[in-house]
Parts: sequence; C-alpha cells; structure tokens
Amino acid sequence: MPIFMRVEWTAQAEKDFEKYVNFLAKNISYKASADFMEATFDTIEKIRYPLVNYQIVDSTKGIRKCKINKFVDLYYKIIDEEYLQIRTFFDSRQNPDKLKL
Repeated sequence: MPIFMRVEWTAQAEKDFEKYVNFLAKNISYKASADFMEATFDTIEKIRYPLVNYQIVDSTKGIRKCKINKFVDLYYKIIDEEYLQIRTFFDSRQNPDKLKL
C-alpha cells in the first residue's frame, strides 16, 4: 500500500473550485480566496493518506465528504488503494437536490 494516494480532479471539481476562488476574490477579499485555496490543498493533503477517511455520503458510489470551511464541502471518491478522485465542491447552504455526485 502506498504512503499516499495520487489525486485527480474531475472537470466539475476544477470548475467548482475556480468558481469559489473567483467569487471570494471578487466579493469578499483576496485573503478569503487565498485562505480557501490553502484550506482546500491542506484538506487534500490529509485525504491523500489511506488511513484518513471522512464520512461516506453515498455508499453505492463510494463518495465521501469533508468540510473545507464553514460553507463548502469537498466530495471525493477513493478509486483504489493508490488513487482518489476529487469529484466536486458544494456550498452547503444550497438546496441538496442540486448536488450532483
């Protein structure tokens, strides 16, 4: 088993991440945007280690969720023992029916 897993982002995850970074920079501050980016990459570093697992939210698809900040959750899937996939970011204040995993 590897020390850490490789990470791949889906196109949806990249789009969502960019949306939140740009929103924060434009509407809040560049610092808020930078803090969000730092929190995201810190969280990804944690989930890369096979022994760190977060809440399973869809057991049939193997999707897990972790919080990036007060409002944004990151959804990911462990593909195999060497690889995980960042699926999407979702603002928890939105209607959960909008979440597409």
